[in-house]
Amino acid sequence: MHQRHTMKQSITEPIASDFVSRMASGKARFIAFCLLLGGVFLMGGGSRGDIISLIALRPLAIAIAGYALLIAKPEQLRSIRVPLLLLSALAMLMVVQLVPLPTSVWSALPQRGIYLAIADDLGMENVWRPMTLSPSRTINALFSLAVPAAALLVTAVQERGSGNRLILALATAGAISAVWGILQAAGPAGGPLYTYRITNNGFPVGPFANRNHLALLLSMLVVVIGYFYRTAAINGKVRFLYSICLGAAALVILALVLTAGSRAGLVLSVCALLVAGSLVGLGRRKGRHFFWGVAKSKFGIGLLLVVLASIGLTMLMGQATTLERVFTSGAGPDMRTESLPLVLIMVRDHWLVGIGFGAFEDVFKQYETISVLSPFIFNQAHNDWLQFPLEGGFAAIILLTTLLAWVVRRSWSVFAASGAAPDPLGIVLVAILGLTAVASLVDYPLRTPIVMFICATAIAMLARRTKPGKTMV
Repeated sequence: MHQRHTMKQSITEPIASDFVSRMASGKARFIAFCLLLGGVFLMGGGSRGDIISLIALRPLAIAIAGYALLIAKPEQLRSIRVPLLLLSALAMLMVVQLVPLPTSVWSALPQRGIYLAIADDLGMENVWRPMTLSPSRTINALFSLAVPAAALLVTAVQERGSGNRLILALATAGAISAVWGILQAAGPAGGPLYTYRITNNGFPVGPFANRNHLALLLSMLVVVIGYFYRTAAINGKVRFLYSICLGAAALVILALVLTAGSRAGLVLSVCALLVAGSLVGLGRRKGRHFFWGVAKSKFGIGLLLVVLASIGLTMLMGQATTLERVFTSGAGPDMRTESLPLVLIMVRDHWLVGIGFGAFEDVFKQYETISVLSPFIFNQAHNDWLQFPLEGGFAAIILLTTLLAWVVRRSWSVFAASGAAPDPLGIVLVAILGLTAVASLVDYPLRTPIVMFICATAIAMLARRTKPGKTMV
């Protein structure tokens, strides 16, 4: 009997060991990354908390985060310790906002008088209340952090030298999104390819609910195209057909941006073209000259032709909605511009402790005036640089400042190599974060799981690049 038990144990132990090694293999880690990537792009294109697909997306993100923690090595976790600690601190801040406070403490918080008066009228003056003015929305914001946490962790556990593979996976998802947007533009407004109830019907939005967010993704793709050309040039593998394919891809992407009707997207695409041209310049000459030869190179001429061809093509098809909106921007009121003074007043009133993450839509109704009333939903401030401290208060300002300092320091290392060219992959990562930062001046892209995932992946990859040209991913 004892011998049979021993034999059974000797058989099962190698099987279990083999299973564990397979689950921790580089292939399994990349599959986990792609699984999260696919789930996010299929189910995470909206910013609202009532999207049904989040019921599946967030458990998926939590499961992949748990898998990454189980197989992570200490040095891998150390490489992302700063962004991971900051994300944990943000989660703790949200938890603190949900803790019920006695009336004596809660009533002393800024701008709580009107709520206390309503509670007195209802006979609820002694009820304990949390710091946030919209607890359900703050709970939603807390669970939304599952996606960036999973992205940080699953990127950190990837094998050394896998940076190009991760960028290619992101580019593939972006290309599918572009094709998705083209089919939407070619099909009926409100057709089956629009996956969200509240969206920009009639415009290409891809997997998103908002056309501005697709425009941001397309701008990132332009940068990646420049990186692919640069990589091929360095390796001596640039062929005429390859150049034609990349140029055609850029042409389609820019035409799609013009069709989307996103004025912010137009600005972002111009910035992306400059970065892409700079990357090609790096591919032609070694050295620290970041913007070397873009205007003088053949690519510079090709870049101009691509832009002109994109504009001509979209105008010929009568789809240059973005240009039309740029030239007619003064013809009618813009809700974001008209609401900005009210948002600034809200920040002035609540900068100390905040209104609670996710509570903007509910609290804005208190400040709304007749002049800004509109049939359209103003559910976000359309400026995350203002909305984040408005919702999180002074503690959120400290977290944001710390993250910015860390990103600037890491970004500086991309360009600070003495006597060497800037790190091309590092430039792509910095460009992704920079484009998102610019877009956040007039929009809220980081409140969608897709952009959360992309930026968290870029931050994790940037964190693992110890020195220019030397990387763990």
